[in-house]
Amino acid sequence: MRNKKILLLFFLLFSSLSSKNNYELGGDLLQGIFPAASMGLTVLNKDPDGRKMFYKGSVLTIASTYLLKISINKKRPNGGGWSFPSGHTSWAFSNAAFIHKRYGYKLGIPAFLLASFVGWSRVESKNHYWNDVVWGAVLGTACSYYSTSRFILNSTPDVMNNQIFINLSIKL
Repeated sequence: MRNKKILLLFFLLFSSLSSKNNYELGGDLLQGIFPAASMGLTVLNKDPDGRKMFYKGSVLTIASTYLLKISINKKRPNGGGWSFPSGHTSWAFSNAAFIHKRYGYKLGIPAFLLASFVGWSRVESKNHYWNDVVWGAVLGTACSYYSTSRFILNSTPDVMNNQIFINLSIKL
């Protein structure tokens, strides 16, 4: 239920910012809200190992994105520099991949759809070319998939006063 509330907040934000005048702002905000959602999921699920994996994937994504940006220094469609790969897109897809791999497809598929909106907004706003966005998505996804493992269900038996209690928790 807690995971569904986070997902609902994402969709409410997305629907209010997806108009033609707000797509760039919507993409900017989504790529900024993604880490809060990722961290929120680790807190709600009492998942300190997931939090460490999130940090590792984040550092790997940011470092590799900026290493490529500085090394290649491709010109943007709007005339600026550091176009390749898209940092907004690599960050959004890194978070979407973390959510997907750690907590499953029910949260992962909507997260990837929202990350795709971030990439689309970068092209539509003339900040990036399509190949900048595609490679940013590949890079962010690869970094998080490399550093994240699936959340394991807790099903450990407890023995107390000659009674056996089985605790089974399922994360949706």
